[in-house]
Amino acid sequence: MNKSSKKSLRYLSGKEAAELLGISRMAFYKRTPPPADAYIGDVPGWKEHTITTWDASVKKKPGPVPGSTRKTKE
Repeated sequence: MNKSSKKSLRYLSGKEAAELLGISRMAFYKRTPPPADAYIGDVPGWKEHTITTWDASVKKKPGPVPGSTRKTKE
């Protein structure tokens, strides 16, 4: 097999993952990212599928409406 026919894997950095999701790098890391698919030294990398699957699962969790200051009745 020659080098041109060998497919290389592509991993996203935290910055690239954040860009994929349309959020800042800081927001990406505040959301506690999924376990990395690979490391280059100490730098984590994720497959695009890992990030999109994780993002879909995070969005499904119920929680308060952002910016809402309304208190619920007890």
